[in-house]
Amino acid sequence: MDKIQKVAELCFIKALPKFIINDLKPGREKNLVDRLEKAVDISLAKSPQLTWGEMREARNRMAVWGKETGWYDKEKHITTLISFLLAMIEESQFTFDPKIIECLNNLFEYVDRKYPAKTICMVAGGIANDKWRSISR
Repeated sequence: MDKIQKVAELCFIKALPKFIINDLKPGREKNLVDRLEKAVDISLAKSPQLTWGEMREARNRMAVWGKETGWYDKEKHITTLISFLLAMIEESQFTFDPKIIECLNNLFEYVDRKYPAKTICMVAGGIANDKWRSISR
């Protein structure tokens, strides 16, 4: 098992709020994101501990992905981000806590009702996942 890969994928999910275009205001959306962060924190605590070198490698993989996608330090629409994360989880070699998947699905459903997801968001999320898969192999 590539523990660096697993931690990097959990860190992508943990970073979701930092990449959202709109600020999260108190309410259902923020509560769902908070629940997601708590579920990821629990999974990270249960994950194998990484050395400093391994942490650097995880950050490097994520940075390469960010540069290749053009997403490095850029905000994105929440449905694009969630589409990427769900695709990443679906194709991951690792098992994720069902609470994480449930939180992402609930968040997507809520956001989709608020401002319907455009097909381009889904496509962009899938493309971002394809790039992640090519980098992380």
